[in-house]
Amino acid sequence: MKAIIYARYSSDLQSDSSIDDQIRLCTTFISGRQWQQGPTYFDKATSGAIRYRPHYQQMLSDARSGFFNVIVAESLDRLSRDQEDIAALFKNAAFLGIKIITVAEGEISELHIGLKGTMNALYLKDLAQKTKRGMEGKVREGKFAGGNAYGYRTLKEFDGAGGIITGRREIIPDEAEVVRRIFEDFSYGKSPREIAKELNAENIPGPGRRKWRDSAIRGHFKKGTGILNNELYAGRLIWNKQRFIKDPATGKRVSRLNVREQWVIHEVPEQRIISDNLWKSVKARQNIITAQSPVRCSTNSMTGSRRNKYLLSGLLICGECNGGFTLIAKDKYGCANRRNTGTCNNDFLIGREELEHKILAGIQHKLLEPELLKKFIDEYTAELEKLTASTRQECAIIRRELATIDKRLSAVLNAIEQGVITETTKARLIELETKKHALAAQIEEVPPLPNPDKRLITLYQEKVSELCRGIAVPELKLAAMDSIRGLIDRIVIPSGSNAVALYGELAKLVDFEEDDSLLDSKKISVVAGARFELTTFRL
Repeated sequence: MKAIIYARYSSDLQSDSSIDDQIRLCTTFISGRQWQQGPTYFDKATSGAIRYRPHYQQMLSDARSGFFNVIVAESLDRLSRDQEDIAALFKNAAFLGIKIITVAEGEISELHIGLKGTMNALYLKDLAQKTKRGMEGKVREGKFAGGNAYGYRTLKEFDGAGGIITGRREIIPDEAEVVRRIFEDFSYGKSPREIAKELNAENIPGPGRRKWRDSAIRGHFKKGTGILNNELYAGRLIWNKQRFIKDPATGKRVSRLNVREQWVIHEVPEQRIISDNLWKSVKARQNIITAQSPVRCSTNSMTGSRRNKYLLSGLLICGECNGGFTLIAKDKYGCANRRNTGTCNNDFLIGREELEHKILAGIQHKLLEPELLKKFIDEYTAELEKLTASTRQECAIIRRELATIDKRLSAVLNAIEQGVITETTKARLIELETKKHALAAQIEEVPPLPNPDKRLITLYQEKVSELCRGIAVPELKLAAMDSIRGLIDRIVIPSGSNAVALYGELAKLVDFEEDDSLLDSKKISVVAGARFELTTFRL
């Protein structure tokens, strides 16, 4: 038996020793059973309610590859606290013939999954409710429930017993002056972009000692984010404006606005930086700007996100400052930091359609090269062989189980023929018959093994051409954009050059050089003209 160890702790407040303790405990457990110990997987400062933990995902991938057949953990909640995730782990492990064993509970069964999964989910819900209750109590006392804002610093205080008093802030005079200046400049007609440029030109550090950005000043009007929307500057502490829920598809937290009746508002005049009149003046101007601004695009009511209008929207990065490369003129991409903050010297501009044409032409040219076509055929064949082996393994496991059930059925029937007929015998017979029918149904549900398509090469060429042509077809544009954008992480545009560097799955896909010394990130150079050159480099 080859066993691996998984360990995890949840909070940044915990230490690495927690991981070491779990590993030591599991190692002792494994050695006592004389199993072969495989690699150790661990995730630090990561909640068990999050599915997308790097080492946890790696463990799942290795499990599917058959690298081990026992998972050992300190307890079930180290693997996951999410009911759906722990049930999926158990189901997949059972299918692959992998046992899950914990030091605390022993070998995990359906009973553990049901009871412990429910208990862990209730624990998380109870913990969230208690945390929220404690935060609300702090706010009602005029204290901060967490986080900080520009213009304030955290006070370190102690009570009579030497305990730490948390939740108190004090105003930083120099930053308070900057806050007043921002509000006054905006009320007088300056834009957040102009204000950010002026502050950066005077070398005044922004939040987190970083450069000022117009978005940090403007923020989000409804969510109350950004300098101009923070009511704390007007002496009002507001908590519970929004809540966060986990997107089950991505595992990421998404914000949702709460109704105003759920907000907790507490007057903190000692934290006031600006006057009510100045606050009202800024709000009045924001309302006018909002009323005059046209609706630029529709919003997805489920996520609040906007669909990218152009193929490369949000993927372009300035090679000089690592900031965004956005549309700054009519259909021309340029460095956003140069335009918004004046902190970058990259004055290179490139037309949107020109850049899209180069990228698409390069993709189509590269994907149709004979080397990549051969690689596609090899990958398809390898994947087909893997699928075939997996299907055969699945069928073999089910047939072995059927053979075992048939033997047990024969034993029960022999007992009946000899006159041993009890309620227990009858229940056992029904149980075995039910299992047999279920396994037989699984055999029927196993998909037939696919046959290699004789038109594979032609089909591949057609699909690549359709993918690149789809951008120009209205009914295919969105799907084609999503497919291409899914292969690209970012495109870096350096200064003073018409060459750009493309990173992501597409870059790895067209790289045929096998060099273990290189990192996973690859670079493709798209040069003006018809050429589409591939290079790899060490980051």
